[in-house]
Amino acid sequence: GSCSDGLNGTGFCVCDDGFTGPLCQACEPGLFGPACEELSATDTLLPNSGDDEGGNQVMLHGFHFSNTSTFQARWGSGSFSARTRPCSFVASDRLRCQVPPSPASTSASTQVTVTLYENSRLVPYGQSLQYTYLATCPATQCVNGFCSRGGCSCYFGFTGDDCSITIVGPTLNPVSLITATEQVALVMSPFSTAQGSAPLVWSLQGAPAGVRLSQSTAVLTWNQPIARTAPYLFTVRVSNAISSDTAQVELHVPLSYNATIGVTDVSGQPI
Repeated sequence: GSCSDGLNGTGFCVCDDGFTGPLCQACEPGLFGPACEELSATDTLLPNSGDDEGGNQVMLHGFHFSNTSTFQARWGSGSFSARTRPCSFVASDRLRCQVPPSPASTSASTQVTVTLYENSRLVPYGQSLQYTYLATCPATQCVNGFCSRGGCSCYFGFTGDDCSITIVGPTLNPVSLITATEQVALVMSPFSTAQGSAPLVWSLQGAPAGVRLSQSTAVLTWNQPIARTAPYLFTVRVSNAISSDTAQVELHVPLSYNATIGVTDVSGQPI
């Protein structure tokens, strides 16, 4: 701008188009940047709060949005790709933006700064935008855990929708002697638990080649048992989210024949 001075002057600044203020140091409302131009700028976010699950949409109000530009909003700090969601053009003063889930690991109310990008470049003009993520379930619903994004995250040793179920470690029932027939397929369920919260995972350690145990059903199989005089010894293990239990297994596969050794002298007489 210029100063209106001199005998007939007013002593005030006469601002160029787009500028205002006693020193012409500010832009007229709706104009932005060093040259006070019609540049994209942010104003308000409505609504400015929502569930911490995200997935909802909000209206970003501002100035001079172009329908030929691509817009994105970044919700808080962290990974750019993880915290950024697209905004669609509604009008020159409005964008519809998608909200990502809260960056917080727990469901306490969390406030983040929202920044706008046009054609992958930060829009630096306008008002600072804040958005508050709200807890979607009260902590009283999570008996032994904490609320997180619409559900409960249970403390160690608890499960269930409200974390009210105690996970009980598994205890194996005594394992009986197992007997199989040589070269006859073995299919049986010799293992069980006295207690233990599901899901249970079953496994074997040191079992002979070919012996299999279903991880989920504890069905023991051996397609072609191999006979021998000594029993096979190995370990069965059952576990869940909190602990495990083991027991030794004794598997017999008797020989299907008997061999008798006779000793005779040169004349064929038994000795």
